[in-house]
Amino acid sequence: MTSKKTIGVSPLTTLLGQCVQQGDQVLQEWIDIVVPNLLVELSSVDAKGMGGRAVQKLLEAKQDQSSEASRQKAVATWANMPDQSMAVHILNGAFGGWVVVQLAGLTTGEQRLYLAGFTMHDLNKMACQDVRLDGVGREAYLAAVEEWAERLNLWTFIDPVYREDVAFLAHNAERKRGENRTLANYAGLKTDPAVLEDLSDFVRLADLLSTLAFHPEDLSTGKKSEQVQHIIRRVLNGCFRLAYHKTLENRGLLTQVIHNQVLQAAAKVGWKPWLFFPDGVTYIVPREAGNPDVSSVPTQVRADLVKKVSRGTGDLVSRGPHGIKFKPALIELLEPLRAGEQVVERVFEIINDKKLPVTEERKKKTTLRPGVSVDLDFNYEQSNNADRYAEGMRALAKVLAEYYGAGQEKEQAYGEALIKASGMDKHLPAWLAIESTGGVGYPWYYVGGHFVREQPGLGPEQLEATML
Repeated sequence: MTSKKTIGVSPLTTLLGQCVQQGDQVLQEWIDIVVPNLLVELSSVDAKGMGGRAVQKLLEAKQDQSSEASRQKAVATWANMPDQSMAVHILNGAFGGWVVVQLAGLTTGEQRLYLAGFTMHDLNKMACQDVRLDGVGREAYLAAVEEWAERLNLWTFIDPVYREDVAFLAHNAERKRGENRTLANYAGLKTDPAVLEDLSDFVRLADLLSTLAFHPEDLSTGKKSEQVQHIIRRVLNGCFRLAYHKTLENRGLLTQVIHNQVLQAAAKVGWKPWLFFPDGVTYIVPREAGNPDVSSVPTQVRADLVKKVSRGTGDLVSRGPHGIKFKPALIELLEPLRAGEQVVERVFEIINDKKLPVTEERKKKTTLRPGVSVDLDFNYEQSNNADRYAEGMRALAKVLAEYYGAGQEKEQAYGEALIKASGMDKHLPAWLAIESTGGVGYPWYYVGGHFVREQPGLGPEQLEATML
């Protein structure tokens, strides 16, 4: 093989290498040897030629002497014509076709021919001239093969003795135009022509994938997809079919979690993920495989979402003028236990040692409900721990009430239960008698002050453990 100075590794080649499964040595070599040169040489070349055509058509539309509406329509049409760079086109097709290559069980030599043939399949666009491997154009075509094989470092990836085998595959990537299967034009073939005919199907499939597949259902439905389905049936001996799953909307993280859960369900019945899109996945499915059971997907999606966002749910808990509060999303996202834990954790983050306690201020404003007579004992000192107990326990009562029946009555019932659970039963009469003026939890500050007084030396860690 010839050698060429290797171009430095780019972030994209590194990412592509991470996508390669263990044992796919040929694909890894193609990424290491050819792809860096591919990115340098072909990133600015149009795969469909729409770039140059669009510019020409836009110029023609600008000079059009017909109506303004006609010109605007032409501009709108050609300004939005889809295209992609040749480098992206080759990468998309090569990786998409690779899944089928694996299922078909091609030898390592056949795998190299597939990748080399597809790399060169758009030689005319790469060379910017219409060259054909027949008649007077033969030498020009072979010269173009040599030039671009050198520029892409292809002969380091595959032995140059296979140049005509590569030319055969590249030339026959399309059925309708440009194909040349006359073996007399390939005097130097090293591979059985029957094998090359089969390999040309893989090259053609890779080309179709890059031009037809924009949504997960595109290869399973419609006339254009018939070519792909025919090739799949042929190269995989009719043992596989195509299927897909699709979401109606793309909602970022939520959609990604849904995709992942459906992928797991599909894997359990043997569906092999093939092509990935923002709105779903196309699968290659064994003929005898059934449909995945997705009945548990909603539950699994919720659990997965909660796990993923749990670290960020702390932002849903904050402190206002009336104490610790939480947004409704906390209850919507988390199970009761985790919601309670999150509230407690945030209490100790928010009311940290740098905060000035408000126990004394709350003590001065504490009043009894009208018509109630209870002896209050204000013999306790202000402290952050008293504030933490007061605001944290009150917030926990609200959390419980939200999960198990909202309303003041329920909140009071859960408040009583929390006071008993923390061993403060004797202070319940006072707690029930004190007024929550202006929405401030004065009863809770009273109990919190006594809780700390009755446990001298109580540290924040011990208090947090009690509240948890």
